[in-house]
Amino acid sequence: MMVNAQLYVKDLPGRLVESLEPISLVNGNIVGVVHDREQIVNQRICIDVTFEIKDTSELDKLKAIWKSKDVLIAKIGSVYKTHTMEYMLVGKFKAS
Repeated sequence: MMVNAQLYVKDLPGRLVESLEPISLVNGNIVGVVHDREQIVNQRICIDVTFEIKDTSELDKLKAIWKSKDVLIAKIGSVYKTHTMEYMLVGKFKAS
């Protein structure tokens, strides 16, 4: 399952790594991270992380770890993959 989470962590050295490390503790694999220092709320910066996790029951464990590390979870949910498709229409077509 692909998961996307929007997290807020205190703007201190080492907090980015500290907030991403628990994903590996639940056998998750990070796909992408956006670290937005421009979006500061209550002296916390926004981290948008997308990761893959095989066992969805591990998400509760991950949430508990983040809570113990003072990481605020703004949003968390599954990611749906989309695929681009191209079509070629053959025949006579009218504008109407």
